[in-house]
Amino acid sequence: MSAQTYAALEDAIRAHVADEGHDGHTLLTDWYLLTAGVSGEVGTTDYLHVCSDSPLHSALGLVTVAFRRLNRLSEAED
Repeated sequence: MSAQTYAALEDAIRAHVADEGHDGHTLLTDWYLLTAGVSGEVGTTDYLHVCSDSPLHSALGLVTVAFRRLNRLSEAED
């Protein structure tokens, strides 16, 4: 990913967090983005992981929180 694209992505995430936060005063500290796309090969999914330049333990914490939240949502649907 180019530096320009990365900066635009981070700016967009930062703006979204500020908009969705408490009166526009929520400060973005870390982020982790996971995307899925269809590959040119039939039946193949490509995953893209992009995260802030925070320490690894911070990114792992975000992934753990997301995993737990998704599990709770999945269990609620059952």
